[in-house]
Amino acid sequence: MKHDLPPGRGKPMRLLALLAFALLGVLVAGLMGLMPGDLIPRESGARTAMDFFQGALRPALQHNNWVPPGAPSLFEAIAAATQRTILIAFAALGLALVFALPLAFLGAECTWKGNTSLLARWVPKSTRLGIALLRSVHEYLLALLFLAAIGLSPGAGVLALALPATGILAKIFGELLDEAQTHPFRAMENLGATRATALLFGTLPRALPDLAAYTFYRLECALRGSFILGFFGFPTLGLGLRLAFEEGDYPTVWTYLYALIALMVIFELSSAAMRRRLRS
Repeated sequence: MKHDLPPGRGKPMRLLALLAFALLGVLVAGLMGLMPGDLIPRESGARTAMDFFQGALRPALQHNNWVPPGAPSLFEAIAAATQRTILIAFAALGLALVFALPLAFLGAECTWKGNTSLLARWVPKSTRLGIALLRSVHEYLLALLFLAAIGLSPGAGVLALALPATGILAKIFGELLDEAQTHPFRAMENLGATRATALLFGTLPRALPDLAAYTFYRLECALRGSFILGFFGFPTLGLGLRLAFEEGDYPTVWTYLYALIALMVIFELSSAAMRRRLRS
């Protein structure tokens, strides 16, 4: 919705679209024959589930299985894995931001509006196609590909998360730029500013709070993605959880889960505080 349209216009259509998606989901679930009873585990599964959830009440405070002499304690291992999880997530998101913002401007309609040149016809279309290609391959498939090509290096994990994040950020950033208020942009152009200057100092500041808010959300996604990379062998929190789960050591599994939950809560509180400061 462009902000130069009358206030409230388009909101009923958005609500109807959301309702339509919800109804479609319920209809498809019915056509697939999905029933609540399908979620009830059988006897062996029920015992495993009981053991698993009992582990939540008694998380491990030390290694329950044999570890080599001199190996770090459980909490030292979790602290090191947490650090690697954070570093991979920040590196991936930072790399994605470097490329996403220029791509967002190149693909945004506001950048080329009123320009009838051949460049204005093909650059945004080709940019949006490239953005779509970047986000079309899931990060975990990329993790498998880079794992085979590069091996268990941090760079492989960073690239696996950064490439689709670049496409997603560029798409959302472009839409937010198009939805930003156009009055400052037009005022600067009327005063003789170039289009690039008007975009950078007229449109971008208006969209910046929403851009930052979405970036914080993508950071949380990157943290969860970095965690899951451990299931592919990368030395993040997910690796410790996977190994403990394979050994049936559910208390240790929950220790790693609680570490992830604490990490996500800390980042959620921090990002919420920063979003409030940006909007104040």
